Amino acid sequence: GAPYIAGQPNEIRVVTWNAEGYIASRGEVRTWTPTGTTKTNDPQLYAIVAGVSNYSSPDIALRFPDKDAADIAQAIEVGAKRLFGAEGAHVTLFNTSGDARAIAPRKANLKKAFEEIARKARPWDIFVVYLAGHGTGQAGSDSYFYLTQEARGFNDLEDPAVRAQVAISSDELTDWIKQVPALKQIMVLDTCAAGQAAIKLVEKRSVSGAQIRAIERLKDRTGFHVLMGSASDAVSYEASQYGQGLLTYALLQGMRGAALRDGEFVDISPLFQYAADQVPRLAQNIGGIQRPLVAAPRGTSFDIGRLDKGDKEAIPLALVKPLILRPVLINPDEGTDNLGLMPALRRNLNEESFVGTRSFKGNTQTLVYVDADELPGAVRPSGTYTVEGQKVNVRLFLTRDGQKIGPLPVEGLVNDQSALVSRITEVIKAAIRQLKN
Repeated sequence: GAPYIAGQPNEIRVVTWNAEGYIASRGEVRTWTPTGTTKTNDPQLYAIVAGVSNYSSPDIALRFPDKDAADIAQAIEVGAKRLFGAEGAHVTLFNTSGDARAIAPRKANLKKAFEEIARKARPWDIFVVYLAGHGTGQAGSDSYFYLTQEARGFNDLEDPAVRAQVAISSDELTDWIKQVPALKQIMVLDTCAAGQAAIKLVEKRSVSGAQIRAIERLKDRTGFHVLMGSASDAVSYEASQYGQGLLTYALLQGMRGAALRDGEFVDISPLFQYAADQVPRLAQNIGGIQRPLVAAPRGTSFDIGRLDKGDKEAIPLALVKPLILRPVLINPDEGTDNLGLMPALRRNLNEESFVGTRSFKGNTQTLVYVDADELPGAVRPSGTYTVEGQKVNVRLFLTRDGQKIGPLPVEGLVNDQSALVSRITEVIKAAIRQLKN
């Protein structure tokens, strides 16, 4: 029942695993040419592109996956239309932005999309899967899990009944993928492992051995080219100066010209290798992110798009955003932050980091807040304030790697702290432009 192309050589690879699932053979390859003929001069590309920023619980919300998915979908569609024609590019976007182009990334919706492509695709077509958001393993399991929009937290993975409703396992992915007859297949997992479940699994590694085995088996059982990038913790994943996941940024950078074959073709092997090499460089000032995993069938590669000069310019690529550290504001007369300006400012800065990544309403993200005290290259807001009746006077300083500007005066009222915190945020945004790179 496996898909094949009649009248042309078809490569068959057999890979064996030991019973425990941690050793695999290199694989034996044979070529088989079945009788008959097949017209294969009109290949098409099908893509499922999903990103989840907003889950059922805000406790596990992420900044970048919605935008990552939208940007990758646009890049894939632009390249595929140039290579396969407008009728040959089929890209379906799933994210939680509320954008009219996107479908909600719920498990049932994603499963339905796989089933629809399984009915339409042919052996000579190309199938691309891109998943961004929370991805992790589970204690005692060699499976990889991608959390869908319904998820409330990583504890959902502990209950099999709940897990079946809020996560897609690598075994399910394998089953869904095997129903798609397209023989050229690609998967990108730009996911973040976070929470106690991830801490137990990764143990200071960006990808656990169990997850690697799960992805390797998926590759062997489906023939997928897999690129998996994972941060070891939520802070390193979210603290991207580029306003999106680092793996996605590297892929977009490659497609804009840095990793194109002959300057125009999106060849999957050099693109994946470029991204794997580039992510550690992009992350050098963030920490906690290791080299992405590339799992690909030996000796095979193919093009998924073609880009001319105008196409490249249509691929979105974010500018570098300044990183803002946890602020410190003290009333010296009281020896503490008696007005509670620090937690309010932290919330405001964090929300500012979400602007432009959660929606497509034209808002622009100008900074990325990192809930940490130290980070090379990041800006640290600090200062003091005094209270005179209802009037609050703030003396604000910004420091980055020894550079300091200030004091920057900000005034407000005790009974309107929301407006005061908003003014402090605007002063920070304006002042960071004065700090030299």
